[in-house]
Amino acid sequence: MKQISFSWEEGHLLDFWTVVHFLSGAVIGFFGEISLLSFKQVLIIGSILLVLWEVFEHVRGIRETIMNRIIDVIIAVIGMLLFFMISFVYRDLTVTLGVGLTVLTIFLSYRGWRAYLIRVGKQPPHDVKEAYRTAKEDIRVKKKDMV
Repeated sequence: MKQISFSWEEGHLLDFWTVVHFLSGAVIGFFGEISLLSFKQVLIIGSILLVLWEVFEHVRGIRETIMNRIIDVIIAVIGMLLFFMISFVYRDLTVTLGVGLTVLTIFLSYRGWRAYLIRVGKQPPHDVKEAYRTAKEDIRVKKKDMV
């Protein structure tokens, strides 16, 4: 496994998913900012959500090194902090920047998910209904494997 991967392939330390984690942290910062929670509250709640996401990935069978998981959380927290700093300086751009980052994060997450499906030998869905059916089937299979 490469230390750093400039693709959706798993990198030991960094890969394209690192960008998605960074942006996800910024999006958490955005939603924290518009929710009027304190900086400390957003930092705590956001960090908990990020760790829970990594646990969810592990439970779903997504294989990553422990170092990659730790870096994912740290990078996302940096994204969250950076969003707070930028929104403090450029208060009038907070919503525009937050919405733009949210759309970009969703787009990149979708592209990464499709790349992951191809990498594990599954055909990516062609539309939303097919994506929903695929996800539902994956959950059913995981439940059978757990029993």
